[in-house]
Amino acid sequence: FTQKVKLEISKNKLIKRKEMIALADKYKEQQRAITDKTVDENEAKATVKKEDYKQYDVQYIYIDTTDVDDKTGESVDLDKKTLEKREKLLEDAYEKVTKEDKKISKVVDDKDGDITYETDTFTEADGWDFTTQKSVLKKIKALDKGEVSEILEDKENGCKFFVKMKDNNNTKSYDEACETAVTEAKDKAYDKWYATLQKKYPVKVNDDLWEDVEFGTVTTSIVTLADIEKIAKKKEKIEAKESASAEAASKAAAKKEGSEATASADASDKDDASSEEKSDKKSDKDDSSEE
Repeated sequence: FTQKVKLEISKNKLIKRKEMIALADKYKEQQRAITDKTVDENEAKATVKKEDYKQYDVQYIYIDTTDVDDKTGESVDLDKKTLEKREKLLEDAYEKVTKEDKKISKVVDDKDGDITYETDTFTEADGWDFTTQKSVLKKIKALDKGEVSEILEDKENGCKFFVKMKDNNNTKSYDEACETAVTEAKDKAYDKWYATLQKKYPVKVNDDLWEDVEFGTVTTSIVTLADIEKIAKKKEKIEAKESASAEAASKAAAKKEGSEATASADASDKDDASSEEKSDKKSDKDDSSEE
């Protein structure tokens, strides 16, 4: 209930706020349609370098030639027996793909932890994070669509693998980059218009109002007519109390002023009486001297 009082929440007010938000959203939508038309989409797309976003789609099978030491956490070479076992698995998979024309996605047992099949994509500008060796990556990029590489080794990453080039000129990344460039240009156009609007109609955001609000307590209970009446009565009591306090303060001030005025008058009367008494005594003294 305290939350409702703080935020002045009622069903009718919430409905009005929702209506205002809906109206604002509609206005924003209409204005965006206007500012969007000011954007030259071709000009925005021209900022994207197509060669940087050339996308490569690859399928590959690999084995790890190193392992991680549990104690030190460092990379260590596999023992000879384990390495030979894994190399044999890789060679068998390679023959099935290149000689038996089997699908690369079907030649590896998912349950076998010694050899792995994966798919990935990368762009010309970003490169492929699976292999960091430029000479290896160069061989992969040189593959034609559908072509399978030789068995390659990346000593830096500790693995051996072969790749099938699924697509060496996918435009998906480029198209997405163009869409992003257009969207950013439209956002910029709208933001420029909105900044002008904000200068005309400054908005004050009451952030302090939310400092003492406990989220979840407002929305978990329904605001009833009785709640609204309680809020109204509470406001009336607060206003009445403030009014009474102001009236009491006013009376106290008036009383104080009256007391001070009375005290001042009494002091003035005493001064006058004293002066008269002194004057009478002086007059009697003068009369006695004359006799």
